[in-house]
Amino acid sequence: ILRSAQLGAKRRLLIEVVGYSDSDDTIGIRRAIDELRVHSLAVFISISQKRIGNLEKIAIECKRSGVHAFGLDASQFSGQNAEIISAITRLSSLGKQYSVPTFVDGVESVPVLTKAIANGVSYLCAPALRPPLPTTDGVERATLDDLFFAI
Repeated sequence: ILRSAQLGAKRRLLIEVVGYSDSDDTIGIRRAIDELRVHSLAVFISISQKRIGNLEKIAIECKRSGVHAFGLDASQFSGQNAEIISAITRLSSLGKQYSVPTFVDGVESVPVLTKAIANGVSYLCAPALRPPLPTTDGVERATLDDLFFAI
């Protein structure tokens, strides 16, 4: 689907690989990420809280494979700010060390948002704190059906 999609669709497509862990570092996953990266604007790796394992190994693999950013969904921590802040600290430290941008999705509290900003997290999503901004000019919603239509 991605190979045959129109260039305009590819330029707007951001792929998020959800639930990634250090055990997912296989040749098949690496090839899939390479393919996704070629046919999209960016590929984000979202790390599973339950399967974080060796976060440094994940950061190294993200750097090696050219992933645009890696991060986590804070809502998976069930509102436990201390755990979220600890994870953000580790994540941002490794992001800086390996020059890979980081993101935090699902921020539900101001202390977590503040910690993420202070640690230099590149992308933040905090829908519980403020509703999303209206769509800006030049941004269009695209679905998988749109990609199929382009074939």
